[in-house]
Amino acid sequence: MKTSDNRKFFYIAVTLFPFTVFTIKLVSTNLLLGAKLSIAFCVAAICMCAAEDLISRTIPDFSSAVIFISGIAFTFFTKGIRNTPFAILKTGVFFIILIIVFHIAKGGIGGGDVKLVAASSAFIGPMNAVWITAFAAMLASPLGVILIITKRRQNKKTEQPLTLPFGPFYAICFLVELYNIL
Repeated sequence: MKTSDNRKFFYIAVTLFPFTVFTIKLVSTNLLLGAKLSIAFCVAAICMCAAEDLISRTIPDFSSAVIFISGIAFTFFTKGIRNTPFAILKTGVFFIILIIVFHIAKGGIGGGDVKLVAASSAFIGPMNAVWITAFAAMLASPLGVILIITKRRQNKKTEQPLTLPFGPFYAICFLVELYNIL
């Protein structure tokens, strides 16, 4: 298999299970079709973010945009047009706060992670996004410690900093929260 074929297979493998679970759950809900479709797009996009972060340590802007748009669509279909501008405003303010944190952290969190967290807040709200980020960080901590210990044992001086893809951990916590909301 070529590298691009491996990437396509990885995308399908990572997305298939959560998408199937949410499809089964969505069939049994009383949501409007538009709300169900926005959830389906969001689940697919966040799984794609997790897969791409694992492969290339980047989170595509397009996937974050799909999550944001599906979150706004979900708000529109579940809470009406009156609450939609407020959801957009909350997400914008939260994004500005995350950008400030990003600049203060100086490399502690990636720009793609900031966009992913902000975009998902359109779906679940800023406070839930903060809690999910905290739980994702706790979930990632053991692997981070293992990577630090492994790096020290190797005693290699490399120019590249030690990085951990945060997207998959955030995606897992986000999907659990989204499943509980439904």
